[in-house]
Amino acid sequence: MREFYKSDYKEEMQAERKRMRKQVFDEGARDDTVSTKTASDRFRTQTFYPIVDKLIVQMGRRQEAYSVLCDRFGFLVDKSLSQDKVILKARNLVKTYSNDLEECFADEFLLFSNMYPEEKTIPDVKFMKLTYYCTSQGLWSENSDPLSLVAGTTVL
Repeated sequence: MREFYKSDYKEEMQAERKRMRKQVFDEGARDDTVSTKTASDRFRTQTFYPIVDKLIVQMGRRQEAYSVLCDRFGFLVDKSLSQDKVILKARNLVKTYSNDLEECFADEFLLFSNMYPEEKTIPDVKFMKLTYYCTSQGLWSENSDPLSLVAGTTVL
């Protein structure tokens, strides 16, 4: 039974007292009572909820921005699109970024995507760069094995 009274006492002491201030004759009717909220309630309503609200709003704005970016640039990595849709989306991208992209971008991208239909990994891209460099420098002929250069034996 004593435990019950102790817990009530703790709760009572943690809650703030309602303080009343005597009104002076020239003051209008106003409520000068101090709220009976605990510190955790004040933290929740004055700090936590506003932060969560701002977070929700900002995440919504960012989601909208990323949706626009995905709509504009998503066709660059989406292999399931038909050629007609790829051309349409590429032309829309050219219209959006007319100062940065030339009119022939749609055709060039379609040609590029047909040349490399499967996804390339980083090592594949490095190998393509090496192949391009060695070919442009004349380090090996078209009939030689490009791996021989990597192995250290250049075939001319």
